[in-house]
Amino acid sequence: MDSFLLRFLLADEQVLTMLDGVRLLNTNNDGILLVTNFQFLFVSKGEKKKLGTIPLTTIAKIEDITVNLEQYNRGEYRAKHYIQQLNLNLNSAITENNNRVLLQGKIKQSLQQEQAVRSIQVTGYDSRILTFAVKSNHNDQGTVVACLRKYAKPADLRGLFAFRNLSVPRAVDNRVSPEFRLLKEYHRFFHKWFSHSPSTSFEIQKVLENKWWRVTNINSDYSLCQTYPAHLRVPKTISDEELKEASKSRKKMRFPAISWCDSGSGAVLARSSQPIAMMDHNEDVKLVYAFCTPRIKPTDEFSVNRKLYIVDCRPWTSAQANKLTRGGTESASTYQEAEIVFLGILNIHDIRGSFTGLREYEWLNYIRSILVGASWIAEKIAQESASVLVHCSDGWDRTTQLVGLASILLDPYYRTFSGFQAVVEKDWLAFGHQFAKRMGLPTLGEKEQPNEKEISPILLQWLECIAQLMRMYPSAFEFSSIFLVDFMDAVLSCRFGNFLCNSEEERARADVVNSCPCIWEHLADMWASCGMVHKHMNTFYNPSKYTGAIVPPASALTPILWPEFYLRWTCPLESQRESDYVEALKSKKDAEPRSTVAELEGSHTDVAKPSGGNCRLRVVGSNVLM
Repeated sequence: MDSFLLRFLLADEQVLTMLDGVRLLNTNNDGILLVTNFQFLFVSKGEKKKLGTIPLTTIAKIEDITVNLEQYNRGEYRAKHYIQQLNLNLNSAITENNNRVLLQGKIKQSLQQEQAVRSIQVTGYDSRILTFAVKSNHNDQGTVVACLRKYAKPADLRGLFAFRNLSVPRAVDNRVSPEFRLLKEYHRFFHKWFSHSPSTSFEIQKVLENKWWRVTNINSDYSLCQTYPAHLRVPKTISDEELKEASKSRKKMRFPAISWCDSGSGAVLARSSQPIAMMDHNEDVKLVYAFCTPRIKPTDEFSVNRKLYIVDCRPWTSAQANKLTRGGTESASTYQEAEIVFLGILNIHDIRGSFTGLREYEWLNYIRSILVGASWIAEKIAQESASVLVHCSDGWDRTTQLVGLASILLDPYYRTFSGFQAVVEKDWLAFGHQFAKRMGLPTLGEKEQPNEKEISPILLQWLECIAQLMRMYPSAFEFSSIFLVDFMDAVLSCRFGNFLCNSEEERARADVVNSCPCIWEHLADMWASCGMVHKHMNTFYNPSKYTGAIVPPASALTPILWPEFYLRWTCPLESQRESDYVEALKSKKDAEPRSTVAELEGSHTDVAKPSGGNCRLRVVGSNVLM
């Protein structure tokens, strides 16, 4: 292998097979095609740079096809080009059947005379399509395709690159464990000082409580609910025994638990799964009503009693249909003190289908339904001081999207780098979003191939919702749209262990913390090395402008296609406008006098100087990401 290729590989990346004499038809470059244990890599020979690269686990489809090279070079609509070249009057030709047949025959004959080239076409979960033309005398194309199909979807969890990335330092203490980071967020919730020393479960429960809420370790060994975190926030008036009884009346034992609380009003945002039909719901009703604490600051407009909304993400018909499988929704006669609302958001199968229909605007319609639902939830909590319980069927897809997005709308902390990490850790990882199933990856203990029907771009949909909010409120977010793109790419690549498996319990059994790199540490190191300004920073961020909740009106929630994500493969100049602006700003900052930079450093309270290295500043999120 040529030595110049080595610089394109990661430290623990190994080349599995290589193919020379390949043309990347997307850019019309000739080069070398490599399949490694991490990615599908094309390096151009002339410019000696990396082009047309995609991580193996990002690949959705691999096709061994035949492409007409001349037809491809002249454009997708080759027939239209031939019509012009034949210099025929199309209007008169189509009116005369004989002339039309003659025209079609000439087009077909011309196309058949051109050289047909064997090709490899790769389609990614991130909407990219790469087409590689291979020389006709090559017999290794089948080997490359077979290798791609084998390693793109390994049969075993430990076959993923995250477990083979041995050169990255591992976490050796609980400061970087998911459980530790979740407890850090709980300390913020209770306005408690967070100690970096380990605490016993008894100490955690004693410290993390107030007049209304407490943290329980009832699920510390994941025996009550395997898809819930080890520590949960619950009403203080509900005992652990009552929680056990209440969990029996919810699907997968996912009983109502607190995700976020407004410390000013006492309103709660909670989540769960759907109730089980034909069960005694007395303990569940008691738990749900415990979210209706007395108002901290009652007004003339609202009474002392807090209102409670139960938000079912599904269409009403779908909720009723779930009764056939012992599911369903809350009964108004049983939960008399609550108002039950249906949002009509469709399930993962509809979302998967809509992702392939971007041009038909189905996907954008679903984006809007999530934005409208999250905005409605945020409005009830922020403006009515009401408590809201959100659930769908299992409580780990649509529920996670809505609760996570509503948290970002309600709390400005979640609109920072460190807050984004906290909401991902809390609502996506701790509460058991099934990343392995949604990405078609193996998980712990499963010997069967992942079910393709369970694959769905749920996380991408949520990130796109955030990108739409950033378009509406450009100065409310510390991070940029490019950060969301890179974050999604990192999740799909499986380079890091944070998003493997289907739950916190599975990741703990797989020892992911000690076996795989951590994405948060990677981001912190990258930001520190870039200095004060980097592409993930939103240069328009103004934290003083949005100090509380933002509740966009439903009429303004009209999403557009996310250019930074979708157009980067087809219209790169259009998708890179934001990053180009950041680079220009960075160059301007570097050119400023030293005194100006020093003044800027002293004026920012959101940054801290790193302990070493050649960078001037470390972004605020980095000291939390450790």
